[in-house]
Amino acid sequence: TYQTSYLKTHYPAEFMSALMTVESQNTDKIISSITECNKMNIKVLAPDVNESISGFTPVDGKIRFGLSAIKNVGESTVRAIIDTRTGEGSFESISDFCTRVDSSKLNRRTFESLIKSGAFASLEPSRAKLMKSLERLIIYTALKQKSSVEGQHSLFDIDVTIPPLKLEDTEEWDEKVLLQNEMDVLGFYITSHPMLKYSSELAMYSSNCDSEKILEIKNKKKIKIAGVVRSLEVKHTKNGSSIYGNMVLEDLKGSVDVIIFNDTLRKSMDILEDKVEPIIVEGFIDPTEERAKIRAQEIYSLSQLRVNSSVHIKIDKVKSTPDNMNKLKEIFNKYPGPSKIILHIRRDGEVAEVEVGNCTVDLGEDLIQSVEELLGENVVNFSRKFS
Repeated sequence: TYQTSYLKTHYPAEFMSALMTVESQNTDKIISSITECNKMNIKVLAPDVNESISGFTPVDGKIRFGLSAIKNVGESTVRAIIDTRTGEGSFESISDFCTRVDSSKLNRRTFESLIKSGAFASLEPSRAKLMKSLERLIIYTALKQKSSVEGQHSLFDIDVTIPPLKLEDTEEWDEKVLLQNEMDVLGFYITSHPMLKYSSELAMYSSNCDSEKILEIKNKKKIKIAGVVRSLEVKHTKNGSSIYGNMVLEDLKGSVDVIIFNDTLRKSMDILEDKVEPIIVEGFIDPTEERAKIRAQEIYSLSQLRVNSSVHIKIDKVKSTPDNMNKLKEIFNKYPGPSKIILHIRRDGEVAEVEVGNCTVDLGEDLIQSVEELLGENVVNFSRKFS
């Protein structure tokens, strides 16, 4: 409608925030909305104890996840955090949070989930350091609030000194751990999405298919689709002789159900247990089901796909200068790996195919980006024989 278009155009963060609040119980809609926000340059932020309310809220042109979205953080805890912040002012540090929020609303699982979700980022940016110091946080909270209560009920002016809270140093989480922890407690990837870094590469391996386009397929059809494992449930057949898996595969548009039978499941189990690395599922889509379902025949991890793959680079006449060729060689040397390189050089209406000798590369988003910055968009392609 005109009103919807007007609101989306002139109040994009407010519009998308309201939409996500309405659709908060529909996982596919939220995944799709997060992707839409990225396209609209609206940043979707993790929950934050100093900004979040219960649900989604627009903040300075961005959208902040609500505290109620965090697993193991109950409504009474959400209310305690918001009421304390509203009544007494924003939290200034993690020790300030531990001192002021009612300790009866904070337990080990609550702290773990708040840390994993990134909700303490405005107080302490290192989630790894907070998790390493979890025991200290719990003890400090209990001691600080106990001494406060005892002081209030004492007839004498007793000075009970609690040592300052000092966090333990530790290495930062890598992106894989950070994203997996977000998925565990929020049900979504917020900081990034495992597929974003490899989107160009995955598009080359999949058959131009995603969870949204699958809904348009009306007949049984063989497809290849890229995604990450949102969930996997392994079951035994009735006679117990074999196993099968019901998997939900997530991409940037939503999710799709995949059924994986015995042999394929057994040989793919290691890949499927690593939920953050993108995979390609090759199989048949069955649109006769109430919800479209893929019957998997083969499952590949991204690292498997890169083995024995070749990178093909298209170079037109204007770009095939000696300077560009030298820069291209520098890029190849920067990303060494097992894959051979084939150049497709177009000159005077003909294309010369040249295999680069004594040089192989690591196929990945960094390589693609570097080559396309030099030679232009969509000049890189991959080839690999699927079994």
